[in-house]
Amino acid sequence: MVATYLLYNSLLIILVVELEWHAFAKKRKALRVSTPRGAQRETFYLSLPYRYSIPLAVLSAGLQRLVSQSLFFAEVDLWDETGQRRKADNNTILTLGYSNLRLFWLLFVGILVWLPVAAIGHLKRFLSGRPLLGACSAVIAASCHLPDAEQDKDGVALHPTPWGVVSESGVDGSRRQWLGFSSAVPRTPCPVAGEKYG
Repeated sequence: MVATYLLYNSLLIILVVELEWHAFAKKRKALRVSTPRGAQRETFYLSLPYRYSIPLAVLSAGLQRLVSQSLFFAEVDLWDETGQRRKADNNTILTLGYSNLRLFWLLFVGILVWLPVAAIGHLKRFLSGRPLLGACSAVIAASCHLPDAEQDKDGVALHPTPWGVVSESGVDGSRRQWLGFSSAVPRTPCPVAGEKYG
């Protein structure tokens, strides 16, 4: 059951991170940081929004309860035909007990818990046209590089910012573009053959 919780949790975290990245590509949003300043937003307490983390915690507790009721240790004492407990030392048996009904419910719920993952994956669509990036630290670091014109501006990260294709011209006339945040309105990234971001 711990593996189910961890797998479910990691899938939902990946989904939520992607949804947040896509939201930046659609409109200006405040950054989510550990210690917010200005318009910045705070990180999630349980690494997920409450609409995901509370049902996940309830599900985990319910599965744990089913497991604890399905398999259990049992102590069996032996009695003689007169109804007296036998006094010998080896008359107590420790064994593993189980409940067929609870094992059935555990199996049923264990299969049923994956339906919401399939439903969430089907219902949550990424409509921004942006490529899937995940929580890759290289992508996050590259996104935080501001154009040279914005380097001197105070508090660009303290205000809601959009994310997309940021371009700037070099001193030699070359044009450089990358995916990142900017106080200007960056172009929405679209897959174009031969187009590179660097």
